[in-house]
Amino acid sequence: MEDTEKIFFAISYLWGIALDYIEPFIAENDELQTYDFLEEWPAFVQKLSNLFGFYSPEDDDEDALVAISFPNNGKAVNYFIQFAKYQNRIRWDDRSLQKVVKDALPTRICDELRFCHEDISSFEGLKRAVLRVDNNYWKQNMEESNRNHTSLAPPRPSQTDQNSSLPLIHHTNLPNRLTWEKPRPTPFQVPTPRTDPSNSFPTAKLGPDGHLTPAECQRRMSLGLCMHCGQSGHLARNCPKQNPRPANTVEGRAIYLEQETEDPELAKKANAVNFLPGESAA
Repeated sequence: MEDTEKIFFAISYLWGIALDYIEPFIAENDELQTYDFLEEWPAFVQKLSNLFGFYSPEDDDEDALVAISFPNNGKAVNYFIQFAKYQNRIRWDDRSLQKVVKDALPTRICDELRFCHEDISSFEGLKRAVLRVDNNYWKQNMEESNRNHTSLAPPRPSQTDQNSSLPLIHHTNLPNRLTWEKPRPTPFQVPTPRTDPSNSFPTAKLGPDGHLTPAECQRRMSLGLCMHCGQSGHLARNCPKQNPRPANTVEGRAIYLEQETEDPELAKKANAVNFLPGESAA
């Protein structure tokens, strides 16, 4: 494969700023203008290396290792898990690894490292000391949180406090001794159903035929009472306690007596408020 073919094959894999740099030279229409980095492979490699540098995965791992942050409210174990992911990919010595860790540690851990008993001159010793200090920090925070939660909770009554609420009575057989006695529960009583007097109809005012007696009929007419419920303020045809009539009933004509009468037949007609077609008033 010639150098020109290798160069254009490599250009097909370029993207981003590198491709933006090469495209104007390829699209140039001047045939007299030539570029050595488009004809010779060593010149092409040197041109891209001078502009963009060599690509090295190890360089990316080193940048990622340094960029790992240790937030003040984070845990050390999570930091060292991410640290170990890039530690084995690079070739740093023990001193360089210690420098990266110390730069990332929060102040609360750096202050405690001055009083630690571990040997922090090596990376592994520094790692063990940081993990111990961080674990003690979070353990202390949990204990303080539990104490605050306990202090805010309402106190539970003791057995003595519960007994003090019971009534103090004297025993009949031992008048000089005091004994505790729990109050006996009140037996459950089923409430007696109450009847509404307004819904009841006095049967003493009805005759053997089930209609109002002439005396009761005369009394209600004289007092202007309803012939159905016996209350004032409305007539029998407008009585609110009267059962609703079916839809197929036909309203009849009510008969009202304006004068006193003792005729039983006439009193019966006064009770007839409505009746069905084909039926006569009782």
